[in-house]
Amino acid sequence: MALLAVLRTAIVNLVIPVAVGSAAFKGLCVIEDARLTATTMVALSGTLIGFMMASLSMLVSAADRPFLQNLRRSGHFKGLVREILTTVILWLAVIVVALAGHFVVGDYQRYVVAIATALLTLSFIHFIIVGRKFKMVIEMLSAN
Repeated sequence: MALLAVLRTAIVNLVIPVAVGSAAFKGLCVIEDARLTATTMVALSGTLIGFMMASLSMLVSAADRPFLQNLRRSGHFKGLVREILTTVILWLAVIVVALAGHFVVGDYQRYVVAIATALLTLSFIHFIIVGRKFKMVIEMLSAN
Protein backbone atom coordinates (compact mmCIF):
# COMPACT_ATOMS: atom_id res chain seq x y z
CA MET A 1 0.00 0.00 0.00
CA ALA A 2 2.85 2.38 0.83
CA LEU A 3 4.46 1.56 -2.51
CA LEU A 4 1.32 2.69 -4.33
CA ALA A 5 1.37 5.98 -2.43
CA VAL A 6 5.02 6.54 -3.34
CA LEU A 7 4.33 5.66 -6.97
CA ARG A 8 1.34 7.99 -7.10
CA THR A 9 3.39 10.80 -5.55
CA ALA A 10 6.22 10.25 -8.04
CA ILE A 11 3.82 10.30 -10.98
CA VAL A 12 2.00 13.41 -9.78
CA ASN A 13 5.08 15.37 -8.74
CA LEU A 14 7.57 14.27 -11.37
CA VAL A 15 6.25 12.40 -14.39
CA ILE A 16 3.30 14.63 -15.26
CA PRO A 17 5.18 17.97 -14.96
CA VAL A 18 8.17 16.62 -16.92
CA ALA A 19 5.89 15.30 -19.65
CA VAL A 20 4.06 18.62 -19.93
CA GLY A 21 7.35 20.54 -19.88
CA SER A 22 8.74 18.33 -22.66
CA ALA A 23 5.61 18.83 -24.74
CA ALA A 24 5.85 22.57 -24.15
CA PHE A 25 9.47 22.59 -25.29
CA LYS A 26 8.48 20.89 -28.53
CA GLY A 27 5.49 23.18 -28.95
CA LEU A 28 7.51 26.33 -28.33
CA CYS A 29 9.60 25.71 -31.46
CA VAL A 30 6.84 27.27 -33.57
CA ILE A 31 6.86 30.43 -31.46
CA GLU A 32 9.54 32.93 -32.38
CA ASP A 33 9.55 34.70 -29.01
CA ALA A 34 8.15 32.92 -25.96
CA ARG A 35 8.12 36.03 -23.78
CA LEU A 36 4.34 36.41 -24.10
CA THR A 37 3.92 32.89 -22.74
CA ALA A 38 6.27 33.71 -19.86
CA THR A 39 4.40 36.95 -19.15
CA THR A 40 1.10 35.08 -18.98
CA MET A 41 2.61 32.59 -16.54
CA VAL A 42 3.86 35.40 -14.31
CA ALA A 43 0.45 37.11 -14.27
CA LEU A 44 -1.40 33.88 -13.58
CA SER A 45 0.98 32.84 -10.83
CA GLY A 46 0.79 36.21 -9.13
CA THR A 47 -3.00 36.11 -9.13
CA LEU A 48 -3.11 32.60 -7.73
CA ILE A 49 -0.64 33.49 -4.98
CA GLY A 50 -3.21 36.07 -3.89
CA PHE A 51 -5.91 33.39 -3.75
CA MET A 52 -3.68 31.13 -1.69
CA MET A 53 -2.92 33.90 0.78
CA ALA A 54 -6.64 34.71 1.03
CA SER A 55 -7.41 31.08 1.84
CA LEU A 56 -4.69 31.09 4.49
CA SER A 57 -6.13 34.24 6.05
CA MET A 58 -9.58 32.62 6.09
CA LEU A 59 -8.16 29.71 8.04
CA VAL A 60 -6.41 32.00 10.49
CA SER A 61 -9.52 34.12 11.02
CA ALA A 62 -11.58 31.03 11.95
CA ALA A 63 -8.96 29.69 14.35
CA ASP A 64 -11.27 29.84 17.36
CA ARG A 65 -13.83 27.45 15.81
CA PRO A 66 -14.02 24.04 17.52
CA PHE A 67 -13.48 22.19 14.25
CA LEU A 68 -10.21 24.02 13.57
CA GLN A 69 -9.08 23.41 17.13
CA ASN A 70 -9.71 19.69 16.57
CA LEU A 71 -7.96 19.94 13.22
CA ARG A 72 -4.91 21.39 14.98
CA ARG A 73 -4.92 18.68 17.64
CA SER A 74 -5.04 15.97 14.97
CA GLY A 75 -2.19 17.52 12.99
CA HIS A 76 -4.23 18.02 9.81
CA PHE A 77 -4.17 21.80 10.18
CA LYS A 78 -0.38 21.83 9.94
CA GLY A 79 -0.56 19.64 6.83
CA LEU A 80 -3.10 21.97 5.18
CA VAL A 81 -1.02 25.06 5.95
CA ARG A 82 2.13 23.29 4.72
CA GLU A 83 0.40 22.38 1.44
CA ILE A 84 -0.81 25.96 0.98
CA LEU A 85 2.68 27.33 1.57
CA THR A 86 4.20 24.71 -0.76
CA THR A 87 1.80 25.84 -3.47
CA VAL A 88 2.72 29.48 -2.88
CA ILE A 89 6.42 28.63 -3.12
CA LEU A 90 5.78 26.77 -6.39
CA TRP A 91 3.93 29.79 -7.82
CA LEU A 92 6.87 31.99 -6.78
CA ALA A 93 9.25 29.57 -8.54
CA VAL A 94 7.12 29.86 -11.68
CA ILE A 95 7.36 33.65 -11.48
CA VAL A 96 11.14 33.60 -11.06
CA VAL A 97 11.75 31.08 -13.85
CA ALA A 98 9.26 32.72 -16.24
CA LEU A 99 10.82 36.13 -15.62
CA ALA A 100 14.20 34.58 -16.40
CA GLY A 101 12.69 33.60 -19.74
CA HIS A 102 12.51 37.30 -20.60
CA PHE A 103 16.27 37.68 -20.44
CA VAL A 104 17.39 34.78 -22.61
CA VAL A 105 16.92 34.18 -26.31
CA GLY A 106 16.81 31.32 -28.76
CA ASP A 107 16.79 27.74 -27.55
CA TYR A 108 17.68 28.83 -24.03
CA GLN A 109 14.42 30.76 -23.90
CA ARG A 110 12.54 27.64 -24.96
CA TYR A 111 14.26 25.62 -22.22
CA VAL A 112 13.48 28.20 -19.55
CA VAL A 113 9.84 28.58 -20.59
CA ALA A 114 9.47 24.78 -20.77
CA ILE A 115 10.82 24.53 -17.21
CA ALA A 116 8.39 27.26 -16.15
CA THR A 117 5.59 25.27 -17.80
CA ALA A 118 6.59 22.14 -15.89
CA LEU A 119 6.61 24.14 -12.65
CA LEU A 120 3.26 25.66 -13.58
CA THR A 121 1.83 22.16 -14.05
CA LEU A 122 3.17 21.07 -10.68
CA SER A 123 1.72 24.22 -9.13
CA PHE A 124 -1.70 23.46 -10.60
CA ILE A 125 -1.55 19.92 -9.24
CA HIS A 126 -0.82 21.22 -5.76
CA PHE A 127 -3.45 23.93 -6.21
CA ILE A 128 -6.03 21.21 -6.87
CA ILE A 129 -4.86 19.25 -3.83
CA VAL A 130 -5.16 22.36 -1.64
CA GLY A 131 -8.57 23.11 -3.12
CA ARG A 132 -9.86 19.66 -2.23
CA LYS A 133 -8.49 19.89 1.32
CA PHE A 134 -9.80 23.41 1.78
CA LYS A 135 -13.23 22.35 0.49
CA MET A 136 -13.39 19.65 3.14
CA VAL A 137 -12.45 22.17 5.84
CA ILE A 138 -15.09 24.67 4.68
CA GLU A 139 -17.76 21.95 4.54
CA MET A 140 -16.88 20.82 8.05
CA LEU A 141 -16.85 24.42 9.33
CA SER A 142 -20.26 25.13 7.84
CA ALA A 143 -21.67 21.96 9.40
CA ASN A 144 -20.58 23.04 12.91
